[in-house]
Amino acid sequence: MDPTKTLDEIGMAYHTPDSKSGKYEGGDKLSDGQNFTQFYHEIMSPLRDNDVKLLEIGIFNGKSIAMWADYFPNGTIYGIDQSLVKLEYNLSVLFEQGAFRTKKLTHIYARRCDLHTSDFLPNNDVKIIKCNTLHDNFEIVIKHLPDFNIIVDDGNHNADSQCRNFELLFEKIISGGMYIIEDIVQPIDFYSVEHFATYFDQDASIDKLKEDYIIKMLSEHKNRYEKLDKSLAVVTNLIEINTLSKPNQLPGLIKSQQQKLEEKKELDMINSDTLGQKFDKFMEIKQKLIPLISRIEKRPNNIIFYRK
Repeated sequence: MDPTKTLDEIGMAYHTPDSKSGKYEGGDKLSDGQNFTQFYHEIMSPLRDNDVKLLEIGIFNGKSIAMWADYFPNGTIYGIDQSLVKLEYNLSVLFEQGAFRTKKLTHIYARRCDLHTSDFLPNNDVKIIKCNTLHDNFEIVIKHLPDFNIIVDDGNHNADSQCRNFELLFEKIISGGMYIIEDIVQPIDFYSVEHFATYFDQDASIDKLKEDYIIKMLSEHKNRYEKLDKSLAVVTNLIEINTLSKPNQLPGLIKSQQQKLEEKKELDMINSDTLGQKFDKFMEIKQKLIPLISRIEKRPNNIIFYRK
């Protein structure tokens, strides 16, 4: 691989436009997407020739893993995903495009009961791990993983999942390393870029943050509840109207009604006490991890935590 190429130039070699959506499928890190690769190149280029160990959560069709493998020729690249269907479907295309020419591709399945640390040792290759990060098996996998220079969470983008991954994995970052959370897309919770970083600010007032969080979330849930109530009334009315005239539409309407009732039941359980408990749990994570954080860099849709 040409060492003069930027991370974005390497990544673009593996990406083709999706004509239907106008987006680059699996390539939203790139300049034609959210342009994360530009500042990744800025902060990672000093490590480029090092024996880097990088972990990416959420590998989809493997294009970003191919990019990392080329960018860090002397490094070991780890990728975790709960499904490898997209990757396996796209592997032949990646090989044709020149991916993994100098690195062996190894698959590790977390459901195996005979996992060994030797399977995870860095060896300048690419290790693909099939594992659901929400499953207990993930914690078993973590025990076998080495420490990393870089971890990129590009998984399911669910706020609770991102927080859990961060809690479990940040201690696996070596001194001077970085932990990147991509696509912070749930700003109503305390995981938005601004809020997530603020909660790890050593000077922040915990009581004030907790009060603000509860007030904000109760307001958000009230709005969601009111909208859901109106939507549920419409669906229920349609069921009554179509029972005789359009019975073929009933299954879809009934399913929609059931989903909305389940969502309403979940919202009914949210109150000041449950929100306070959630906040306190998050603060436990903060107290555990904040001594390890040297600084926090906020980017559009991204947060980068640097390890002391």
